[in-house]
Amino acid sequence: MTKKSKTLSDELSLPQQNYVEAIAELIEEHGHAHPAKIAALLKVRKPSVTEAVGRLVELGIARRNNQEVLFTTKGALVAEELAGRHEALRSFMVRVLGMDEKDADKAACRMEHSANPKFIKRLKLLQNFMNSDSNSELAEKWSKCLDEVS
Repeated sequence: MTKKSKTLSDELSLPQQNYVEAIAELIEEHGHAHPAKIAALLKVRKPSVTEAVGRLVELGIARRNNQEVLFTTKGALVAEELAGRHEALRSFMVRVLGMDEKDADKAACRMEHSANPKFIKRLKLLQNFMNSDSNSELAEKWSKCLDEVS
C-alpha cells in the first residue's frame, strides 16, 4: 500500500479550508479580513466565524490583531497550497479539456479540497506534456477529439 503524501491543508476540514480561502480572498483585496466580511462572503453568521477563526488560531493558521484576521506563515502556505490546487485543476480543465472558464472554475472549487497532491502533480505534468511544442501533433489530434464531443 502506498503512503499518501501529506500536505499542510490535510489537517483542515472542508469548512476550515473554505474559511482559509475566504480569509485569503479578503486579505488579497483589503490587506486583512474582518469577521463580518468573512461571514458575508461565506454566508454564515458571525458567531460561526468567531468559532472557526478561533480554531484556525489554535491550529497556528491565523492570528487576530484586534478585529483583523491575518495569516501566520503556516496559514499563508496553506492558502497558497489551496490556491495552487484550484489553479492547477481549473487550468487543466480549460487548457486540456477545453471547458468553459466559468464551468471549470466551479468544478475546480469542488474538487480542490479532495484532490490528492500526487494527482495534482501528475495533472500539471500531463498539461505541460500536452502543451509542449514537441507534442503539437498530439495536441492537434486531442483538439479534434474534443470538437467531436462538443
